Amino acid sequence: MTCCPDAALDILIDVSDTVDEAKLSKPDYYEYQILIAEALYKNDLIQTNDSAVFEAVRYYDSLAQIYPTGKPTSGTESRYVL
Repeated sequence: MTCCPDAALDILIDVSDTVDEAKLSKPDYYEYQILIAEALYKNDLIQTNDSAVFEAVRYYDSLAQIYPTGKPTSGTESRYVL
């Protein structure tokens, strides 16, 4: 996304046309919303998903409270760096 934010936005829009966002898991949905927000920002476009980004922030903040060291206690690997 660093070198070609316009291409990244096009790909994300294509994905949104083919994927039912309601069927995504919470982590996947929030990660997708953050990617959309980043692509819109880097293309100097108006943020249209700000409420979803605020939900994502609350979600990731809650994970940080549950896993303060950044590692789940269940022994499974997390794909998110806190």
